[in-house]
Amino acid sequence: MMDSFEIERLIRQLIPDAHVDVRDLTGGGDHFELNIKSSAFKGKSLVEQHRLVYQALGEAMNGPIHAVQIITQAV
Repeated sequence: MMDSFEIERLIRQLIPDAHVDVRDLTGGGDHFELNIKSSAFKGKSLVEQHRLVYQALGEAMNGPIHAVQIITQAV
């Protein structure tokens, strides 16, 4: 189980200027919707943007996080 603060912390470690909004979709701490805005996404395809987010989440995707819905925006 993960909380939204930990997810935001992981993302901001790799993407320091990210504005992150995390929503727990089920209340169980394992399914999340992530809305992330960052200049790090400029010039990157949607797949590259999502890979960057998955990289930030790292091992959490192999354990406490079961599923994420990622919405990214370059600013």
